[in-house]
Amino acid sequence: MLKRLLLLISIALALTPATKIIKFKLYISANGREAFLQKGRTIEESVNAVISELEVTLDTFLLQLDSPLKVKFEPLFTTELPPGVDLDKCGTDLIEIGDMLNFFNDDDSLTSTIAILSCRADPFNDAFTTVGQKVPYVGHSLTTECTTRTVIFLETEEPKFLSVFSTALIRAAGVNLLNPLVFEEVTDGDQGVRYEIRVGNDTINSIKQNRCFYSV
Repeated sequence: MLKRLLLLISIALALTPATKIIKFKLYISANGREAFLQKGRTIEESVNAVISELEVTLDTFLLQLDSPLKVKFEPLFTTELPPGVDLDKCGTDLIEIGDMLNFFNDDDSLTSTIAILSCRADPFNDAFTTVGQKVPYVGHSLTTECTTRTVIFLETEEPKFLSVFSTALIRAAGVNLLNPLVFEEVTDGDQGVRYEIRVGNDTINSIKQNRCFYSV
């Protein structure tokens, strides 16, 4: 009887999906926060909405794996910027953004960072197009620390924010692909145009094979 009980417990544990918990710091200036408020929602509400949609989309695929997985993103909204970082300073030089990434890394290399600049990506679009990057972001990663730093540009319209922020999230999950997600434009009646997230096999495999992050 005891052996049977232990066997059933072992089977149940084997079928219970592990959860990868991805923690990250979110930086945005007061001006950036105000831009979201002008659209009738807080940055926290916008971030959590994207997190919820991305988690559901990823879990649809990850739960079908031989070893089922789930993902959970945990944001830490941070107001104090590292020395040398000004998210309201909008230049036209990608090198300056690279310096900003280094400042974030010097401040905390053990936690992934997503920072939102208070400007649009327009001055950099040609550079992104040249390398075939469909969503505007600048980032780097540290394989040894399992962390990434990603700078994205201000997008307060929900469909565009979904695309840029979910891309930053998937990078924080350890997916080091140039275009890790695809966004399909869908016309939704009175709701207007929205984007739906599409996930490719390469992205799912990257999450599956990634040994970073604590699983429960």
